[in-house]
Amino acid sequence: MKKDEIRHIAEISKLYFTDEELEGMVKEFSDTMDLVDTIKQANVHCSPTFHTNVLPNRLRDDEIRPSLDREDATGNAVAVKYGYFEIIKFVE
Repeated sequence: MKKDEIRHIAEISKLYFTDEELEGMVKEFSDTMDLVDTIKQANVHCSPTFHTNVLPNRLRDDEIRPSLDREDATGNAVAVKYGYFEIIKFVE
C-alpha cells in the first residue's frame, strides 16, 4: 500500500499520524494485506458452521407466575417510602 492510501484510511477512521509513523505503517500494512491474500488462497474443504455446540438449549420455558406482593417484598427492607424501597440518593 502507498502512504497516501494509508493516510486516507486513517483520515476516514479519524486517526492522525506523523509522517514517520506513516512510513512505518506502509511496510506493516502491506505485509498484513499480503498475509490476508495468502489466507484467501488457502484450500479449505469444510462447511461453514453457525454453532459449534450441538447441545440443545437448556433454558426453561417462560411461565407467568404470581410474584411477591409489595408487603412481602419490602418486609425486610431497612427503609420503605411510599410502599417502595428507600435508597440513598447518590446522583444529583
